[in-house]
Amino acid sequence: MRFGKKERQQRILQELQVHPHVRVTTLAERFDVATETIRRDLDALSDEGLIKREFGGASARPMGHQPDLAERQSTAVAGFERIGMLAADMVRAGDVVMIDAGSTVAQIAPFLAARRGTLPRTFLTNCYAV
Repeated sequence: MRFGKKERQQRILQELQVHPHVRVTTLAERFDVATETIRRDLDALSDEGLIKREFGGASARPMGHQPDLAERQSTAVAGFERIGMLAADMVRAGDVVMIDAGSTVAQIAPFLAARRGTLPRTFLTNCYAV
């Protein structure tokens, strides 16, 4: 039975939930496609951060894997900036604000810095970048 690209990739992800490692040749036989097709599927899934690409196949991403802060901040920049701007607007005089280490919450810092001196506030953070 032939599957479209999206369904085939979903089935590859399902296979990785059962088996920690899959081989290109095995998947090509199972889906009746060329090994190059499976390699492209695995590369696409790897680019999305859904699997770990390995020589001859792929494995499931370790549980709890998260890209580093710089990588997360480079995606969806406009959305992060909008969230940062809206969050900064919520800070009032006398507030004590804790800014955690995260790609989204870190976006509040530049907007708060732009308002330096306009309102007395206290900021706490555990994030060097902030």
